[in-house]
Amino acid sequence: MKHFIKAQAKFLITVLTLVVLLGVGATVAYLQSTTGTLTNTFEMVELDTRIEETVNPDGTKNVVIANTGKSNAYVRARIMVSGIAPKNVEITTDSTRTQAEAGKILLVMPNAGAEADKKWKRLNETAPATYSDDWYYFCEKLPGTDEAPDDPANSDQAKRRKTSALLEKVYFGDDVNPNEITITITHESVLAVPGDKNDPAGIKKVFDAPK
Repeated sequence: MKHFIKAQAKFLITVLTLVVLLGVGATVAYLQSTTGTLTNTFEMVELDTRIEETVNPDGTKNVVIANTGKSNAYVRARIMVSGIAPKNVEITTDSTRTQAEAGKILLVMPNAGAEADKKWKRLNETAPATYSDDWYYFCEKLPGTDEAPDDPANSDQAKRRKTSALLEKVYFGDDVNPNEITITITHESVLAVPGDKNDPAGIKKVFDAPK
């Protein structure tokens, strides 16, 4: 019988007072994450995924999920926004946008959507995208260190073990109090099965398989 492992972690993004000082267009800071190491019942495997921050030259932060364990994995993540009505949460894939409409917040997600070149997708994704807290599936297998070992002479190995950024920036429109907004990002990972899956439905089946 197949036995798969699932790891789960939840991360809370709290908008600090500093955001108010920065004004409209300030970017949310993301907290670091930790997950534990899990092992398969029948053979030794290691599944360890975590959120990592990348600080850009303009001070904004991209968040990716990295596979730091030995085993290959699939990951999914969801973004939950509280403190504002869902209808007032807007999604854009346009990374050049820097302003939200009055009374709204803007999530800049250039790597998510229904288009073929987007790696983060929801089930039955439509264009243009609208906000929901449904799972986004990263539509590639993330290799572990067994397949893509750390190599000081080849930084591409470590890059292969990371997703593209799901959420890059958050902007607040006029009449929105950032102190009242909380964004929670939850991510899960599951041991990859033989045969690559590159669509949300196929990867969801791996997550839903009996564990």
